[in-house]
Amino acid sequence: MAKVLMVNPALAYSGWKADLSRPSPDNVFIRLGLAYLASALKARGHEIRLADLRMLAGWDEYAGLVKEFKPDFLGISVHSVEHSYAIEAARIAKTVVPSVVAVAGGIHPTMFPRECLETGAFDHVIQGEGEVSFPRLVENPSRFPACFWGETPDLDNLPFPDREIWPDYRNRMMCEPFGLRSFSFPLPMAEIINTRGCPYKCTFCCGPGERQLYTRSDGNGNRVPYIRGRSVANVIAEIEMLMDRYGVRSAMFHDDQFIISRKWVQEFVDQLHERGIVRRGFKWVTSSRADIICRNDELLGRMAEAGLVLLIVGFESFSPRILRWFDKGTRVDENFRAADICRKHGIKIWANYILGVPTDTGWHKEDDLLTVAGALKVGPIHFSPALYTPVPGSRLFSFYKENGLIDAGLASMEDMADRGKMAAKVKGVGYLFLDSVMITDTVLDAGLDLKEIMKEYSPEMGSMDEEEYIRRKSVDAAASVIRVISATASKLAEHCLSLQTAAQNAAAQARSATGAAGDGFNRLCQAITVIRPLISKGGSEAMDARVSIVIPVLNGGERLRLLLERLGKQKKLAATETIILDSGSTDGSLEIARAAGARIVDVPKGTFNHGLTRQLAAETASGEYLLFTVQDAVPSTDYLICRMVRSLRDHPQLAVVSARQMINRDTDLFSRWSIETTYPSLGLERDAMYAMQYPELFDHLPIRTKRAVSFVDNVCACYKAEVLRKHRFAAIQNAEDIDIGARFLKAGYYLGFLGTTGVYHWHPNPPDYFLKRSYVGVKSMVEILGHELPDFGLLHVNSFQDVRRKCAALYQAVRLALAGTEGEGPLTGNDISRFACRMNDTLRDSVGACTESSQGNPALEALLEAIGTGLEEPIDSSLLRSNHLVVGFGERMQSLVSYMLKNSQSVVVSREEFADAVYKIAATGLGELLGQWYMKLVREGRQAEMESANRALLKGICTS
Repeated sequence: MAKVLMVNPALAYSGWKADLSRPSPDNVFIRLGLAYLASALKARGHEIRLADLRMLAGWDEYAGLVKEFKPDFLGISVHSVEHSYAIEAARIAKTVVPSVVAVAGGIHPTMFPRECLETGAFDHVIQGEGEVSFPRLVENPSRFPACFWGETPDLDNLPFPDREIWPDYRNRMMCEPFGLRSFSFPLPMAEIINTRGCPYKCTFCCGPGERQLYTRSDGNGNRVPYIRGRSVANVIAEIEMLMDRYGVRSAMFHDDQFIISRKWVQEFVDQLHERGIVRRGFKWVTSSRADIICRNDELLGRMAEAGLVLLIVGFESFSPRILRWFDKGTRVDENFRAADICRKHGIKIWANYILGVPTDTGWHKEDDLLTVAGALKVGPIHFSPALYTPVPGSRLFSFYKENGLIDAGLASMEDMADRGKMAAKVKGVGYLFLDSVMITDTVLDAGLDLKEIMKEYSPEMGSMDEEEYIRRKSVDAAASVIRVISATASKLAEHCLSLQTAAQNAAAQARSATGAAGDGFNRLCQAITVIRPLISKGGSEAMDARVSIVIPVLNGGERLRLLLERLGKQKKLAATETIILDSGSTDGSLEIARAAGARIVDVPKGTFNHGLTRQLAAETASGEYLLFTVQDAVPSTDYLICRMVRSLRDHPQLAVVSARQMINRDTDLFSRWSIETTYPSLGLERDAMYAMQYPELFDHLPIRTKRAVSFVDNVCACYKAEVLRKHRFAAIQNAEDIDIGARFLKAGYYLGFLGTTGVYHWHPNPPDYFLKRSYVGVKSMVEILGHELPDFGLLHVNSFQDVRRKCAALYQAVRLALAGTEGEGPLTGNDISRFACRMNDTLRDSVGACTESSQGNPALEALLEAIGTGLEEPIDSSLLRSNHLVVGFGERMQSLVSYMLKNSQSVVVSREEFADAVYKIAATGLGELLGQWYMKLVREGRQAEMESANRALLKGICTS
């Protein structure tokens, strides 16, 4: 077994110690080529370590890493722009470990193998692909010459890339790399590549280099281009692996051109649907060209329906002269038509284009004005301009070099590392002019209506020839660009002025405050949670720790069987025990538990208490770590418990780690919306651990902050046994996890959360269940976190009868409005509009306009009747207009509809599912008001007034 250090020298655009708190593609994305090589090497038993220079503080840290690992081999993937960094990395490694064998691969060594070897930094250069040949070289280097072609692999036979050679990979997946103003991808996000090679021959691109990189032998000693992709089944298998192991919810496909085979893409989108990947909300982004988009309008629509939300379009230029010079094979009108097609299908556009390109007749600023105006006209979600860089291996590089046009510092084709994307590169280009017309996402920050501003710019070519088009249209383009720049400056000036005014007002208020108040305010500000990435050290060995798994059960049935099967498959655990807390199951759950080897603890029916019963299990458990879960929460990965235990082991200050609840293909609309919006609202989206800088100030925090920072979820939470036995679950009937989380924080512990993995868990329960859950939840938040009660006088609520009448009014209004959505077929946008209009009619006292009613929800009606809510009375519209429940219902419905629209390509909703979600949203609001009123009565000692209603609302939630 050899020790191989893989090196990613990608410093050119990122720099040392890249800050992932300010993510971009340059500092977030991994290098899949290295990940593929690592998998190939590991499959043959070699030990791998990664040195990603972006993660290090400088060359001294890199040298220390080399010294500590003592590699036998160094594998460096080299792009032209980072060639000098690769040379330095190899030289330092050889100084620290003289025996190390340095091997260079990638596009630059493939194009210039002799030049790479002549630097003296590398012992071998592998041209082409290395997944087959690099492991063979590692195992027997004497068999190989200094420079040789790698054997071309069968892509489907390669193991999936080992992304975890990046020790912070799970954290990277939670960094939204694109930084878009008005759109963000669901996280975690992974990177995938299907196709190797590009069939196009643009003169500005490194295509010739890629055609050398991805080749095969023709049998006569010659290398010929070999553009190919993986099978659909192989790519789908990788997506499913990523979703199961990491909870991936979106992906970036790094193919140079995604649509090479129309048949392949059609099969791919079909499989995304058939395998339930679309249903699970999977979103993706990839790249394409304008002409390909224009030829595949219908296919783009199918891709959008399968989750494609962003397309990186290589427009490159909106000048016919530059497109011809680039040998792009596209036309200006195709650029605009491609943008229209994307908009039609709801696909957002990332616009790539290049400025500062001299042709054989010199540099012409008219070309750049046309390109900037064209980019504004297509209205992308992100402007991605770049100043032209002569790329080694491209046809234009040879032209500019032969004509002495490459700027100083770029004369050597190997060294481009000190030239950033926006730096001057070619002689004769007016870079000051380009700086003055450079359009970036600042125009989006200013909130401009680009469509309105650009409507006077008409880029149609008509019968004009190229020269006339450029001469005439560049004048219009200049006027449009000036209008946008002027409007942007004006908007930003207004914004700065308002900020300045606000700052002056705040300063005046601060000066008038007393010193004591100022100190208190500052301390309260400092009490905001300390949040750190939750990263465990990993390792291939099993955890040398005993884990006790505690599961309360009541008629768990087949879902319990599935849970126990998945728990039995958990990996890297030395020893576990499973404890079943059974409350009188009669459906065979006990037999299922015994067959799985679980220890059963009988909990007499009627005595179960969420806090006390769990604590009794904790006292009898033998594990150092205690995992509490529920009978219908199935781990999404076989490494879930290992990850949770490693996190607790690696961070002594952690008391507990909770795992995210995740959706699967069977989850209903309400649960999907609820799960997908709850975590972002609490700021819980990444693997993180959090604590209080000043624990004694916890009780002074706003309730929303308290709720977020005390988050623990016993649906799946792993505790350190010694800490839990010291602080103990309270003998409470609900929210025992939030209670213990708050007490852990006050005691100075950290709480942990895994946002990249978790358990599939959702309740296919009726609306009356969610009313009860909301009722109990509000009571718990008041009792545990001191949730403030509303001013009932302002809400026109003076008695329990007022509460019931408001609940009845909202329910009846919703029932009336839902009649407009009944019918056959899937739900449509018109159905939602009719629902909204009927709700508005009801609120405007136009009940007569919508007298027909839906069938309602019998279970919810039965519960409302049980607490004395009279549903037989006609709607009193005054109760709706003065009803704060309507406001809360409207806000939640707006969120639901926004969620549906955002996921309209992947979420198909039936009319019944929509009605069910609406009733559940209404029920949640009703439960909140009932719970708040009950707690008001408790504080006044009058809870007996709701004794009967309270029993009905607790039944099936906290009682039998």
